[in-house]
Amino acid sequence: MPSTGSPSAVSTASQPKSAAVASDGTLFVAEINSVEAFRSNQRVLEHKPNFVPSALAAFEGVVAFGGEDQKVRLNSWDGKTLTETAVLEGNKGVISALAFSPDGRLLASGDSSGKIVLYDVREQKMITSRWSFHTARINSIAWTSDSLHCASASLDTHVYIWSVARPMKNIGIKNAAPGGANAVHWLEKEGLANLATTGADGCVRLWAVKFHE
Repeated sequence: MPSTGSPSAVSTASQPKSAAVASDGTLFVAEINSVEAFRSNQRVLEHKPNFVPSALAAFEGVVAFGGEDQKVRLNSWDGKTLTETAVLEGNKGVISALAFSPDGRLLASGDSSGKIVLYDVREQKMITSRWSFHTARINSIAWTSDSLHCASASLDTHVYIWSVARPMKNIGIKNAAPGGANAVHWLEKEGLANLATTGADGCVRLWAVKFHE
């Protein structure tokens, strides 16, 4: 059998809550009272913010921190230091999921109340706060490869698909996962879009999606 290599491990200061990888291979880990950065199995940064971090996302040299204070902070990363560049507000609960669009232009921020806020990263401003059909914590957010649609999974058992071009339109998959929807992931091939969902019932489901025209 082919070798899969030996696993590596590194200790964190406290229980990890979220993780994201920057373009230079740096792994950022949100913990109870800090954010640590690791590269080549070595700790390269321990950042202690003045808020409790709850979610992370990264795109190239931009790292987004979500906090229990309901705010999202954008940071620039040069491989050695983090520099805060903006504080984004609009969520109504603890930030529970963050996801940059594949082109890096947009950031979706989900929270414990079930609300998702869409931000323009470059302009550092809110685009819409109308993605609010969920009624419980957002557990996962995933973008289509063209950055035009976003899917969300929630503790309320539902999955929604949102449109950037038409923020008032959505596709709802009600009761997609009994007990709560945990994660969403797009499977795209030859112009066809399928959405994989996982839930508390231990099942993975695949949905064929037809977007609004």
